[in-house]
Amino acid sequence: MAPLPSSLEDIRQFSVPLPQEFDAQECIGVGCSATHMVLGFPAHIYIYSWPSFDLTHTVEPGKPCSFDRFAVHGGILLIAYQHFRENHLSDDFSVQLWNLSTGESLVTLRMSGFLFNTMLSVPRTEFIEMEENSTSVKREWPLDLTLLAASDGDQTLRVYTFPRSVNQNIEDVSVERSPVSTIHLMHQLVCLTSLGRTVVTGGHDFTVRLWDSITGECQLVLIGHTTKGKPCLLSCLTGLIEIFINDSEQCQCGPH
Repeated sequence: MAPLPSSLEDIRQFSVPLPQEFDAQECIGVGCSATHMVLGFPAHIYIYSWPSFDLTHTVEPGKPCSFDRFAVHGGILLIAYQHFRENHLSDDFSVQLWNLSTGESLVTLRMSGFLFNTMLSVPRTEFIEMEENSTSVKREWPLDLTLLAASDGDQTLRVYTFPRSVNQNIEDVSVERSPVSTIHLMHQLVCLTSLGRTVVTGGHDFTVRLWDSITGECQLVLIGHTTKGKPCLLSCLTGLIEIFINDSEQCQCGPH
């Protein structure tokens, strides 16, 4: 039997203290980042910090509901849920973004006109090379809080940005805002992820494409998949973009 990799030799198991009212059947989401773990329930969301495992924040997303999306993107918690209209689901839904470090609501956005199975992504910041006065400089991107949204089967990616100072009342879910830009994707989406200005989409045409969210240009097309790759995951190490797709269960790398 081959020896275990060094990173697996000393696997440790940790216990996280759960709230007294914890009910596994009511838990609607679990998310983790390098610094936090989040447990979601219809009425409350519990935010724990790593590595102390302390419960640092308990937040109330608003009226109890079942969330359609519950995900952690770096230091941001994303929650999305559809609205009911005359006891039926409508094509309107709300997105809430929370700061995991402070437990504060950053923005609540009401969105409309999306089809079934809306895909959302909040790109983590990274340093990218930009040209200023004919000189190449490195700048953190995105500067503002950014939300990417597209519907399953849609070919349009909508880009929303919010100033860092935004701090809307979480009770106000009536705010509706137009995207600052849209990108025509050339294929119908089945998955979406992002990092900095790089957006990765998987399509019904069995291709995976890399996009520049600033220019809207398609930078790379990966072909050869035997089915729709879903989901796509991104990591950035040693100057490479690594894309993990469950179709092949392999990592595909490209220059970053």
